[in-house]
Amino acid sequence: MTSAREEATVEDGTEISDHSHTDYPLGISRHSSLASSRFSSRISWCSGTRDVAQSLDEFLRKQRVIRYMQEERERSMRSKLLREEHDAWVHFRNCERGERLTYMSEQEVAELLQREAEEATRESNGADQRHQQATQDALQRRQSMARVGRRDEDTVLVPPKTEAPVDEARRVEPREASEKSGIMSVAEHERCLIMQLQQGDEGLKVKCTQLTGELEESRGAVALAQRSQKCAEDNLAREKEKTQREKITAQSRKETNGKLVNELAELQQKLTAMEREKKKLEAAKLQAVRDVAQREEELATLKRHNAELVAQHSAQKAAAEDEKRRVDLCREELKVCQDALKREQAARGNAESQLEALREQAKALEAKVAAARVPDPQQEAKNMRRLKAVADDARMALADLLKEREARERAEVVVAETKAALAQEQAAREKAEKDLQVALATPTVTLPQPQRTESNLKRLAEAERKVEEMRKARNRDEVEKAALRRAMQKLQKDRDNEAAARAQFEQLALQAVGAEDRVPREEVVRLRRELQASQKKCDTARRETLACQQNAACEIESLKAWCKRLQGQLLLQSDDEFTPRTVMPTPHSRTPRTGRGQMPKVPAVAQRQADEKAASDQRIDELEADVTQLREGLEKTRPRELWSFTEPAKVSKPSSACTTEPIFPSPKTSANGTRPKLVKEPEAEEKMLVERLECLGGESAETRSKYKDLIASLEQAEAARCEAERQVAAQRVLIEELQNKESSLHLPAMGNRVTTLSEPIAASSNGNMTALGDRIKELERLLIEERAARETAEKCAEELRKDGSTLATEARPLATPTEARFATSGGGAKHKPQKVKGGCF
Repeated sequence: MTSAREEATVEDGTEISDHSHTDYPLGISRHSSLASSRFSSRISWCSGTRDVAQSLDEFLRKQRVIRYMQEERERSMRSKLLREEHDAWVHFRNCERGERLTYMSEQEVAELLQREAEEATRESNGADQRHQQATQDALQRRQSMARVGRRDEDTVLVPPKTEAPVDEARRVEPREASEKSGIMSVAEHERCLIMQLQQGDEGLKVKCTQLTGELEESRGAVALAQRSQKCAEDNLAREKEKTQREKITAQSRKETNGKLVNELAELQQKLTAMEREKKKLEAAKLQAVRDVAQREEELATLKRHNAELVAQHSAQKAAAEDEKRRVDLCREELKVCQDALKREQAARGNAESQLEALREQAKALEAKVAAARVPDPQQEAKNMRRLKAVADDARMALADLLKEREARERAEVVVAETKAALAQEQAAREKAEKDLQVALATPTVTLPQPQRTESNLKRLAEAERKVEEMRKARNRDEVEKAALRRAMQKLQKDRDNEAAARAQFEQLALQAVGAEDRVPREEVVRLRRELQASQKKCDTARRETLACQQNAACEIESLKAWCKRLQGQLLLQSDDEFTPRTVMPTPHSRTPRTGRGQMPKVPAVAQRQADEKAASDQRIDELEADVTQLREGLEKTRPRELWSFTEPAKVSKPSSACTTEPIFPSPKTSANGTRPKLVKEPEAEEKMLVERLECLGGESAETRSKYKDLIASLEQAEAARCEAERQVAAQRVLIEELQNKESSLHLPAMGNRVTTLSEPIAASSNGNMTALGDRIKELERLLIEERAARETAEKCAEELRKDGSTLATEARPLATPTEARFATSGGGAKHKPQKVKGGCF
């Protein structure tokens, strides 16, 4: 080991007085220090060349730096993969936990949340303790390093320069060498201790970083548990509300079932009456068939005679043509006569039945009148005022009839427009299916022979399966259309029969009002009390109807807002959700998003999608317009219904100041003030008014039930519309994905890019294939659900139109007596006589 003086001299033997360039006696030189940027790569302070040891040290230092950077990159990649796996596992555990919470009771949910909170608190406390221990260890190491540094400063000193002789230096040199060897051994031990402390410090830093990450994760788990607890509480509250609503719905259904049972009994009575009428009509039909057979025999005889004349007189062609024209005229006259005969027979049957009923009523009235007493003039004046009120009621009913006819015609126009829109939507759907078949049948790229054969077979099988499914769906649509057409025809027939029955009922009611009879005073009082009770019930039902309308309007508005939000979310998610990926998704990694480029869309496909969306929006607007029109019709009929309930009550109240003379003379009163044999009594009039009010109350209840059914069908249609829009959006995204895949097969450079990107993740190829198979199954399931939702939406729309037409028919007011008599008499009618429902009166 060389001394400090010998290293501090130059080649000529002169000493250097600058002590800053001398070495320390411990052998730790600033020239060989790796931390010195001034002397690390130089032999000495005055040399420009490098030492071999210094070059080797620099090379080793660079290698250590490179190795450290590589280790850091590998560590970051491992931490990224671990973080992604941890996020996926947390997401899976959250989904599983949410599924378990739906089947747990309130007590089990509370216990689970308590256990999770305790576990999160325990993990947080453990992480805090580990972090505190690591901090204390780092502080102790820092203090020990400071103590070692101070001890080195105290022991390591630079010997002063002296002017001693050479012999004295030689005597001192062995002693210094021995002292220096002891000091060097101690310094080497201290240096090894320092290196060990530095390595331990680095390990503790890494551990501290890991514990900090674990602390953050535990805090995130605690926050997640709190959010999960809050979500569970919200779900529990929603379930309670849902149970309460279901109880209320079950109670309303029970009440509705009771009403329906009563209506069913009435319908059975009506059905028996209709059976009797049907037997009468069948007898008339047999008679008409016999007449037609006789006329056909006569016609056959004429044909044979005409054939003989043609065979005998072939030369007289002009006469034969005249004879043919005459025969055609006879046929037309025969058909006209047959139609007139049928109408006359039907009218005669109706007239006979009405005549029998009127005879029975006349006999009953005559018996009552014979036992009645002669009323006073005050009562007669009261009867005349009531007659005037009945006449005003009839005039208002005629005006309402005209309004309802106009509303019915508008409803029929709306139904026709709805049918046209449905046909357009069906045509658009068929066009989209044809385009999909063409897109699937188009070849994409030339592949090697085995792979191309396999892909062609798969594509052909897939296309055949989809075509078969489309064919089955089309057949089902045809069957449903035929069934709907038959139902509409039956509904039209029932509506015509009901209109005829209403006309017959109005005529008989007016005849009964016009008849003069008498009932006891006690029965009148009882009927008045029942009338007041029925009015109270009607007011309560009207208030319930208004509340139901308001609730339905609020629910419809909320559903529309929800649909708009879903549409916005679909527009935002449709770009990234179904984009084809060639690498594993890294949702929480810091990879740039510039590499997620999408394939350009085909203009024809974009135009077709825009057309389909426009057709769907138009269909939705038309359905909303139908619902709005039906609501307006209900609002228009409500004042008339209110007047029908309030006006008879005003008429039934006795007048305190009655005049002895009537305002309008009775048509049955003679000039000298005497009355005929049939005398009209107020009790009979009040009885007829009460019966009419009961009939109107039944019609009002039926209208309310149909309105509730209409609101329910409207909500179903809104839900089906939202579901159909979601499924249509999913189908559009599926078509875009298929087109992107086909366009990607056309690009030759795409294969190289996929190969290059798939090399780092070759270990996860099996998982990608499994995910692709699951994705294909999911898309097939979504396609099936979309078709089912479309069929449900079409059925709901058809039911909505049926309910609208039925409601317009039911809300039709009573016809005037003149029109009823004109309809039942058969004179001047342009249509065939229709079957009258029995049991309505």
